[in-house]
Amino acid sequence: MTTSQPDHARTAQTLRDIVQFGEYAAELVSRGRAAYDQDLMLQLAAEAIVLRVGEAVARLDPDFVAA
Repeated sequence: MTTSQPDHARTAQTLRDIVQFGEYAAELVSRGRAAYDQDLMLQLAAEAIVLRVGEAVARLDPDFVAA
């Protein structure tokens, strides 16, 4: 299966999304474990980031993932 240009653009955007989510996660981690343990909103934000990464990975073209 050959990746078409729209598929290539979608894969590129999804990879940019994953990088952005990683930056969000790094910001949360920089606040430290104590802050995380004491702040439910940080915990929920971290959970949301993990879910968004999973959703983004699921959008990746199977041919891209297999390469």
